Amino acid sequence: MRLRQNPWALSFICGILGTCWALPIFADPLPTQAILIDAQPVQGPAFGSTTGAPISSNTTSLLIAPGVDGLLFTFTCQDHDIRSQPRPRDDADAWKDDCVEIFIDPGHTHDLFSSWVHVLVTAGGAVWDEQGPLYGRYTSGAVMGGNVHADVTGLTAQVTLIPDGWKAEILLPWSACGGRPNPGSIWGFNAVREDQPQGTISMAAPTHGALLTPDQWTHLAFTSNAIGATAQIAADHQHLLARQKEQDSQIAKWRAIVETAVIPPTATWQEIGDSVYGAEPDARGPIGGGAGYLAIVTNGTYTARTVSELVSSLKAAQTGETVFIPGDIELDLTVWSCLKSWFCTFRAE
Repeated sequence: MRLRQNPWALSFICGILGTCWALPIFADPLPTQAILIDAQPVQGPAFGSTTGAPISSNTTSLLIAPGVDGLLFTFTCQDHDIRSQPRPRDDADAWKDDCVEIFIDPGHTHDLFSSWVHVLVTAGGAVWDEQGPLYGRYTSGAVMGGNVHADVTGLTAQVTLIPDGWKAEILLPWSACGGRPNPGSIWGFNAVREDQPQGTISMAAPTHGALLTPDQWTHLAFTSNAIGATAQIAADHQHLLARQKEQDSQIAKWRAIVETAVIPPTATWQEIGDSVYGAEPDARGPIGGGAGYLAIVTNGTYTARTVSELVSSLKAAQTGETVFIPGDIELDLTVWSCLKSWFCTFRAE
């Protein structure tokens, strides 16, 4: 039997291409928006509210400073009611504390299946981080997230209390983003603050919904030339539009192939275009046996006609040996299982 691509799996995948097979790539709605990163620390943009979330009365400021080892993000959070508790690394409930987050798309690809970094630090100093690529999307379209188990090497986070709140200093090493960027490089970027117990969310670039949406983020431009940065972001914008158009074309092509394919309900394989999908029968006969199947089993190393013979045969059988039950035999193991507390485990070799 030769295993081929499954036509029904292909049909399912193509039916939800927009959410599972390929993530949509969107161009920047504001292509000129950028934070210029040169040799000196720079103040980040003002944090704004996102649609649907309550507005926080506490202010947040962000200072971004490039260094020898990486980018230092310093959040200053006004807060007179700090909510946090000790947590281990990558605690799934870390977001329930007062916390700040940074999102980095080093290649400015807008592609969550590429490399990206997401770091969360609580007011208690706990760290939660994940890295791309994305595991996938649910059929609802919601993202599954990245790899939480691979901690960002060299990442450090220090939290201190200040008179009117708390401060978080997060050093993201260049190595976590593919190395130090060349002059003129553009990264996708966002910074977020979650303020408890109200559950308010504010961010540098409001995403109006889910946070892992790089098409809604702002940018880090590693240059002091604002005109050059604007031109580069605009060029990336056009490139992303072209990629989106190409992707849409491929999706339409595959949908057309699947929707026009005629697959008999009893078929185990189907040829669509130049490819064969499913499991094609070989010289032994139809898949799953039945009329015309030649590789019929008529005996084994052991033959069991009773429950006792089955039990003794299974106990005696070694790797590579088989226990054969004739087709006209019916074995009822109900009483044996209940009275003997007997369980049979089959181990794959």
